[in-house]
Amino acid sequence: MDSYSMLESVYIELKNITPIDEDIETKMSPPLLIKPTEKWFESSKKILVVGQETLEWKKKGIESFSDYRMLDTIAKLQDAYDKFCFAETSKKHKHSPFWRAYRAIRNAFDSCDKGIETNVLWTNLYKCSNNGKSWYGKKDANDRRESVEKALQGILWEEIKILGPTDIIFFTGPRYDRYLKQSLNGNVEFAPIDDRYSTRQLAKFCINEPSIPGFRTYHPNYLQRSKNWQVIDLLIKELGCNNK
Repeated sequence: MDSYSMLESVYIELKNITPIDEDIETKMSPPLLIKPTEKWFESSKKILVVGQETLEWKKKGIESFSDYRMLDTIAKLQDAYDKFCFAETSKKHKHSPFWRAYRAIRNAFDSCDKGIETNVLWTNLYKCSNNGKSWYGKKDANDRRESVEKALQGILWEEIKILGPTDIIFFTGPRYDRYLKQSLNGNVEFAPIDDRYSTRQLAKFCINEPSIPGFRTYHPNYLQRSKNWQVIDLLIKELGCNNK
């Protein structure tokens, strides 16, 4: 079975999970489904950039996780990933800190810095939004832990095993560390990269089986606000070292 078919199988399994609360399924957006490119599989350097949460992610006729489960949706949602083209087609998001950080990394390791064909892919730790918003509101904590996280458990890990990235960057910050570790089967031991930054600010770790270098820092929104944008340059340097 090729990688595209393996991903499809993972996404079919997600459709067939044990039913969760109907109201929560209706609040959950359709999941963010990766569509890797030919260039990804042809490249020796493959970098996966992971954000925090998928917000405002839906396609006409596929408005919720409930729609995702009931309708023929996988190819359509992968097509939406394709057409979004890493925010190139989005006036609202194209110049956001997250996508500027993504492009800085892509420019450093991809000979073509535009278009869908790339060896720098993107996904999110939480692949479904809460009616287009975060699950981190106080009143949503129980729904997040008891329903959303259980529904999505294992999806990111399966994607990583199929895609085989050479490096992964988590722009998730320490607030999301519990679910980051859970998503990687607890397979995370944070270590410092630079003496100027604590492991809460910037950390590296190794994902075993398969062995992949991982990096975790704050979301680029916070890096910009806290005047720590130079962390992006440090990450690019680390990624270059890992390529040697």
